[in-house]
Amino acid sequence: TAVWKKTTLVPGITWYQANIEGLFSSRQEINFVEIDLKKHRKRIALAALRNELHKTSVLANERNAVIAINGGFFNMKAGGAVDYLKVDKHIYFDSISKAGRADAFFAFDKNRTILTRDTNIVNEFDNVIQAGPYLVANNKILPLANNAFNDNRHPRTAIGIKGNKLVLLTVDGRNTKAQGMSLLELSQLFKLIGCSEAMNLDGGGSTTLYLHTPYRQGVVNY
Repeated sequence: TAVWKKTTLVPGITWYQANIEGLFSSRQEINFVEIDLKKHRKRIALAALRNELHKTSVLANERNAVIAINGGFFNMKAGGAVDYLKVDKHIYFDSISKAGRADAFFAFDKNRTILTRDTNIVNEFDNVIQAGPYLVANNKILPLANNAFNDNRHPRTAIGIKGNKLVLLTVDGRNTKAQGMSLLELSQLFKLIGCSEAMNLDGGGSTTLYLHTPYRQGVVNY
């Protein structure tokens, strides 16, 4: 029943924004973008650095991106990924994490875009990013371990698949106008907006949604 602000950024890419009072008995600031994969699959890209720290907006500008979100978990001192990462066939970090948190992969090439737990996909796709936890699979919310990372409310960055659309989503948190979400609440949110698949990315203070369009330029979350 929430009122969403809906903006077509370019044909096939739509931005939704809402501040909702009472969702999960809390106040939430949510932004998400739906990308029509039939129109834009070949324009999806990852950007990465091996041993540097750059803002999401900087990497987005270097790629002339219309929209960008932050990605997987990284080394906060030295930069670089801490879980498996492949960009345009180039492997930036080759160790597949065994940690319970990073239990999912977002992978794509010119023909396919998937979320999965199957480790074999690292050899099948040109672009692979490992993160997690995996939230929704085959329209079902997945069980989550009981721990502070999953159970406490934080800002969140996540990605989902809704039919032929890729969904990039951020949830603000840690302030009076946006309390943030637990990962169960985030899973339920993805179901509410119609996603059959979803996985968590690196949230918290890293949470970033960046747009570069005639309608809005810059980071749109807080």
